[in-house]
Amino acid sequence: MAGWNDLPAEIRLMVLRMATNDKKLSNYTTVCKEWQPVFEKANFRAITLLDDEVSELNNILQGRRRTWLRRVCFHIRLPRYRKKLSREPETEEEQDANNAAFTNSLWHLFEVLAAWDRARVESGPSPGLELELQVYSPSDPKKLTGEALLRDDGENRFFDSDLDLDFDDKASLGGPCGLPEVESVTGFRFLRRNRRSLTPAAFLFIISSLPSLTDIKLEPWHQVDQHGQETLDRESAVHMPFWPATLKKVSIFEHFDAFRRDPEEVQEKCPQLGRNLYRLSLRLEECYIAKFADAWDFFEPFFGQQPSPGVRGWDHLCRLSLTSTFIDEREDGESLNALLLAAGRAARYMPQLRLFELWNAESYGAGVFLYSGISELATLTWKSTWEFRMDDGVKARWRDAARKHAGKDLVVEPEELLVNYRGPMRFIHFKLATRGLILDPTSSTDMMGKAAFPPSVW
Repeated sequence: MAGWNDLPAEIRLMVLRMATNDKKLSNYTTVCKEWQPVFEKANFRAITLLDDEVSELNNILQGRRRTWLRRVCFHIRLPRYRKKLSREPETEEEQDANNAAFTNSLWHLFEVLAAWDRARVESGPSPGLELELQVYSPSDPKKLTGEALLRDDGENRFFDSDLDLDFDDKASLGGPCGLPEVESVTGFRFLRRNRRSLTPAAFLFIISSLPSLTDIKLEPWHQVDQHGQETLDRESAVHMPFWPATLKKVSIFEHFDAFRRDPEEVQEKCPQLGRNLYRLSLRLEECYIAKFADAWDFFEPFFGQQPSPGVRGWDHLCRLSLTSTFIDEREDGESLNALLLAAGRAARYMPQLRLFELWNAESYGAGVFLYSGISELATLTWKSTWEFRMDDGVKARWRDAARKHAGKDLVVEPEELLVNYRGPMRFIHFKLATRGLILDPTSSTDMMGKAAFPPSVW
């Protein structure tokens, strides 16, 4: 009877690769020497690392295991507190203790990864790492996030404390931004599932300590207090011009609880934040911004018949997704058409553009504008929960952009009225072409309470 070793080598390899889909990969690594490298390669592609396990990282990941590693999800645990205080704002002493714990844990990880960088130089180049940070206290409620943690007076532990870096006596030992520099990290993630936020300064110091960084995904929560959000927006606008020049892809999804928000309340964004995002996007290949800034400010240089003097174009941008509060049934159609016209003028300065989506979703309604130049024919569509008609000037501008850069005729689909609207979350998941690009799948599952959204075709 033929055994395993009697099968052709290519058949054995196919079987092993299919088996790597099993979640219990560690069970296979000890079967035989032939199986070990195949399953270890899959097993060590992504790891979850606790802050007290960093010292063991060098022992766990040695030799070729380090070259297989592609993703690290690093859990930083903050000090415990009495659970009855889970909805109470942190004291100044608690914030200081959290900052110290956060900085020490992050420092330790970066120190180890920086040492790996030096070793990798000797062994040759290897693919980059994606680093995700998860920060929480073991005392935090496990099933509550965002506004669900609020007290009746609007106070809580999550929204009233942002983590900052506290280098103390370590700053002189790190790189220019305080932390040890890690060359191997090319992707950075700070997602919705975090139980704390980062100050804009801390975020800048972290990403500036990653000199090979090309891709960031940030999912902050919108502050409940509008004044607090405005302060945070201004700080973000100040720090954004200093983000790394190596970035090629930026995705920022500002989470919000639209069902709890007063429909009469307008969430205005800091204009300078949109202007600085425009400048940042000039060097990007992909840019996905949801709720974090307004497209009206992003396209400010293009509202006149001629662009503002000295305006620059996008040499590499191929995909762009933005939101605007002017996509709202309470706004007049003239302002919305002015925004779409400005976007069309800007598109003439985007020679690589193949996908542009402009949208907004609130508890009472939503709308989305989509330009796609990916297929043989370029298409333009509008869908909303209220009646709206695009001006002929808007269509003409986008038609010119499609012909100039994609060499394609533009097909303008009839405006579509969306009925049976079931809220912003379902709209995001089932109506947006860029749904899988602006939101991480784990966040999608958290929001929908079930399997992640349908994969994007883009």
